Amino acid sequence: MELTPPVISDPLPDPLPDMSGLNQALLHQIVDQAPRLLKEGLYLAAIPFGYNTTLLTALRHRHDDKDARLVDRLAEYSFITPLMGAASGMSHAVQSGEREILQKQWIAEDAAAYRTAHDRALLFWRNTPPAVSD
Repeated sequence: MELTPPVISDPLPDPLPDMSGLNQALLHQIVDQAPRLLKEGLYLAAIPFGYNTTLLTALRHRHDDKDARLVDRLAEYSFITPLMGAASGMSHAVQSGEREILQKQWIAEDAAAYRTAHDRALLFWRNTPPAVSD
């Protein structure tokens, strides 16, 4: 008895639908419902391509010892990626699509705060020597 392979009439599925609008709506909802400190952390984490507690402390510009816990809280989101052993010394990063959405939302909400945070990031990078990898 000879086996014949099944005939597939449409071997290529339809392209996946564009989910960017849904992602944007969900991210807006997350930010809008987040407590003040977590909202601030989400926006600040979206400024650099990667962040760690030291950078987040510089961006927040507060001395309340909440930065390490904030980094831990941010890491609970699926769009925050851990950077294991990154040569940059950064421990986490916001994924690129979400990073763009967060930046646009923050600019629309408070452009002056966004610019101030960028100024703080620039000052941090000017005063912090780059990490040296082995």
